[in-house]
Amino acid sequence: MNSDNEIVVSPEVQKLKDDCGHPRDELAALLSERHHLVNTDALNILAAYTTTIGVKKYEALSMDVEVRQPNGYPSKPVYSNSQVSK
Repeated sequence: MNSDNEIVVSPEVQKLKDDCGHPRDELAALLSERHHLVNTDALNILAAYTTTIGVKKYEALSMDVEVRQPNGYPSKPVYSNSQVSK
């Protein structure tokens, strides 16, 4: 020990501490990237998928309903004046 009562760290221990710092920094960077991907990019991809594929699914459903309609049955209801209550 020094006269100032300081603890002297051996070079081997200091090297081990320095070596542990790199994986810790790399892990922090990976966790930060994962957080960004899950909370930002995944939501953006989901929104793009929903707006693109959702519209196509709705169009396919509309066509399917129209195709399944019996012959002569209009796809939209038609009311005559006598059927509409005033």
